[in-house]
Amino acid sequence: MDIVEASARSLRRHPWELARFEIVAAQIRRHLPRNRPSLLFDIGCGDCYFAARLLAGEPSLTVVGVEPAFTSEEIRDKEATIGSDRFHLFSTLDEALAFTGNRAVDGVLMLDVIEHIEDDRAFLKDLAARPALSHAILFIAAPAFGKLYTSHDRFLRHFRRYSRKALLASVAAGGFEAIESGYFFASLLPIRLAQKAGELMGRSMRPQGIGSWRQTAFVTNSIKGALLLDHLLGRLLRKAGLHLPGLSTYCLCKPRVS
Repeated sequence: MDIVEASARSLRRHPWELARFEIVAAQIRRHLPRNRPSLLFDIGCGDCYFAARLLAGEPSLTVVGVEPAFTSEEIRDKEATIGSDRFHLFSTLDEALAFTGNRAVDGVLMLDVIEHIEDDRAFLKDLAARPALSHAILFIAAPAFGKLYTSHDRFLRHFRRYSRKALLASVAAGGFEAIESGYFFASLLPIRLAQKAGELMGRSMRPQGIGSWRQTAFVTNSIKGALLLDHLLGRLLRKAGLHLPGLSTYCLCKPRVS
């Protein structure tokens, strides 16, 4: 969860967040080594929910979080709360790499992060140039379609939204080679289209992040299940060469070999 949204977090996680975890965790299991301990960097890890759940399910995984919004005291509190010797948190990438001694990183997460970075291509170039990341798989997810930019994006401090083509262009310009790309959560597109249409017609919309979710466990799990079915349908269509549009776009990539 984004730090902006975490300030209003309820006791229940949003079904979008729960479904996204299962989708990305499955990708991680497919692409990270299974026969040895592995190292994953979670850049822009927000409130560390994703990292904590990964650690619980992957006993051979070490996660290093990077979150510039945290103070030193907040970092200590968060590490103590998670309470794992396989989790470490820093406010900068340089600090994280110094801690790991430039050990080879197996994977890098950037989940709904790249849209917060003004010069996304320069940031990606910096990642691609890091020796410790030279063989890492990069998992990027971002909000989709610039024409769907609303007050919700301004609330979350997004510079942009991405089409799949635009995300692939940024990845390539940043020195990475795409392995897989696509969209997910097609079923959420009509909701965002309606919100965008409302704003264009002059309706004011009070932005609410996913931290404000207050629904029951039954409603939450039902929507989560529907979103996972949505994703499964999208995967089946991608195998047939069809990219069903969705509210989020993603790319798996690796540093391009010169």
